[in-house]
Amino acid sequence: MNKIYYQLKLKQLSPLRIGNGDSKITDSDLMTDLRGFPFIPGSSLAGVLREKMDQNKADGIFGYINGLELKESVVLVSDAVLPNDTTSEDVSVYKRDGVGLSDWGTAIKGSKYDFQVVETKKEYISVVEYTSSDEDTEKELDILMAKIIGEGLQLGARTTRGYGRFDVAVYKKSFVFPDDLEEWISFDAFDENAFSNSDRLEASDTNDELTSVVIEFEFKGSFNVRVKTTNYEILEDGTKPDSVPMKNFEDMPVIPGTSWAGVFRHHMRDIIRDCHFKHEKEENSLRDLDKIFGKTEDGEHRRSDIAFSETKVEGGHAITVTRNAVDRFTQAPKNTGLFTTQCWSGGKGELEITYKHNCMTEFQRQLLAACIVDMGLGLMPVGGEKGVGRGEAAFIDVCVNGESVLKSVADMQTDFLEVG
Repeated sequence: MNKIYYQLKLKQLSPLRIGNGDSKITDSDLMTDLRGFPFIPGSSLAGVLREKMDQNKADGIFGYINGLELKESVVLVSDAVLPNDTTSEDVSVYKRDGVGLSDWGTAIKGSKYDFQVVETKKEYISVVEYTSSDEDTEKELDILMAKIIGEGLQLGARTTRGYGRFDVAVYKKSFVFPDDLEEWISFDAFDENAFSNSDRLEASDTNDELTSVVIEFEFKGSFNVRVKTTNYEILEDGTKPDSVPMKNFEDMPVIPGTSWAGVFRHHMRDIIRDCHFKHEKEENSLRDLDKIFGKTEDGEHRRSDIAFSETKVEGGHAITVTRNAVDRFTQAPKNTGLFTTQCWSGGKGELEITYKHNCMTEFQRQLLAACIVDMGLGLMPVGGEKGVGRGEAAFIDVCVNGESVLKSVADMQTDFLEVG
């Protein structure tokens, strides 16, 4: 009989959103342990690991319930927790806002919500334990571990919108009984130094079922992905902005994946409408598009087939603008319509879009390509106040599965401008 342990070290790449079911602080409060620090339940981690495997193999390892038929899991997956030396200074918990949008990109009344997220540079640690003499199962677990090292993991809520992304390192410790019995008795898998002399596993090839589109860009001017302020903090220039740029725990402006998904979805819908299909074909095209973005025909939500990363914006600087709301008919200033916004000017960022080959039709892939072309032409800005020229980007590079296609995109942009 063998006893196999895998230590998973999870390095956080984007905010983690994992709720505890409470709404005392926000509409979705963060799940925390007895220390008050965030953690990832072993059940959530096991579910994500299971999805990385073939269904039949996953049933054999992680178990299943089918009516009255039950098979227990042959592995134990612990919670992923922060190390013992973690302090409150190592963890940044903050609030983000969200809002439901109509098909035309406008906010739906009463659909605003907020939620907690967490970011930390500390690594979460989980242990996967397996007891058996079945070498085939051990090989499958080794393959699984190599896969998550290469691909990383997405944990918590809204993973297809850039939340909960992790790099993974895996260490393996094996015991063969009865030879290693004494060593195993003194072994504590949850001791932080337990795997210091163990084997570090290598990554396998990345998932060839996925298409990855990485867009490196810089802003031509300013952009405004904002959060409202509640304490009206006085800035260095003496202003009290009503909203400020959304930032991460490193104080870098960010564009969340939800914003990118909304921009691409609404632009793709506009292109479909501009095609002037017959009514039935247009409705079918719009419905199929909504489905890959996670919305079913009856209005229910499903997992999106296309994923958008969160963008960190490096460089640039803040600008503060004070404006007054104007009546659209009389052009007179509105009472109590004066507001101050802090935007962000300049900076560079990166957006990654991923999808499975078989989840999108050829027409939908063409729509996505058209959106990317339009983004580089300034026809698909991101963020608020697009009507005054904010959110326009210029490409630095565009790569598909690691290969640059910038020249092809530039050629399509030139063709568009010549036809226009």
